[in-house]
Amino acid sequence: MPFSTTSSSFINPEYFKEDFSVDSFLVKLTQDVIDARGQQQAGLSNGKPVSSEEAAKATIDRVQRLIKRFIQAEYEISSLGHDVTAKLAELQQTADQDETQYKAEVYTLERVSERIKDGIRDIDSRVTRISQTATRVGDRLQTAETLRVRCLEAQELIAHLQAFSCHTAADDFSRLPPLFTNDATLMEAAVSGPETLQY
Repeated sequence: MPFSTTSSSFINPEYFKEDFSVDSFLVKLTQDVIDARGQQQAGLSNGKPVSSEEAAKATIDRVQRLIKRFIQAEYEISSLGHDVTAKLAELQQTADQDETQYKAEVYTLERVSERIKDGIRDIDSRVTRISQTATRVGDRLQTAETLRVRCLEAQELIAHLQAFSCHTAADDFSRLPPLFTNDATLMEAAVSGPETLQY
């Protein structure tokens, strides 16, 4: 099986991808020359016996072919090495650009994340202030409601006080507010009576 993929090349780049062996590489590189040597060692050329002079010339020719083969292989391996180096440099440049872009995106995401965290902290602070304000407003509303109830009670007591202040011993008690004349509200009148007298 020939080692090269074309008639002008002895090196197949695919051969270096996996399971590379120097011994196997050299065998494949010189296989056709070695096979010719085997035939000459058997003393045959096209099935016919060869002379010592022919064998010597064949050996010299074979050595020259091997030298040319190694020179060509060295040149092709060197060219392949340059191609691989250039490809690696291109890949490294692409990787560096991708890494730079990745770092820039990470930096942007970190800044966005910090802004989000700042926003969340601001929201928490505002929620706390709103809660505190709502608590104070609730306390004030409760105080206001208490004052409102006390004002209503005071107004009612003042009305009772006015009713009693205008009443004389000769007056009929039916002229007093219903609270003091209705049997159903006598208990309430008994409670509000002392409070009226305090005024």
